[in-house]
Amino acid sequence: MKKTFAILLFIAPACRLASQTTASVTPLGINDGLSQGMVFDIIQSRDGSIRLHHGRHLLQTTMLTVSEIAYQVGYSALNNFSDAFQEEFGKRPTAVRG
Repeated sequence: MKKTFAILLFIAPACRLASQTTASVTPLGINDGLSQGMVFDIIQSRDGSIRLHHGRHLLQTTMLTVSEIAYQVGYSALNNFSDAFQEEFGKRPTAVRG
């Protein structure tokens, strides 16, 4: 199971597209007893973290607005980005920029 988890963490960014298509993620963990839902949750969680870290980088290195950054990293609503950001880093995006 550790091997599958490591593979999932490595391929998670590429699998974001798969979650938006009809492709199945079941074969990735089937030998280790992971359900399709578990595999999808791992990929989605890792992808969200990568997007938030990229958002934090943009906050620290650009003059883009928080709304523009949220949109660039894949959030359609500013409040969802801000809530996820606070959960990941313990502070709001505006506090990171300040």
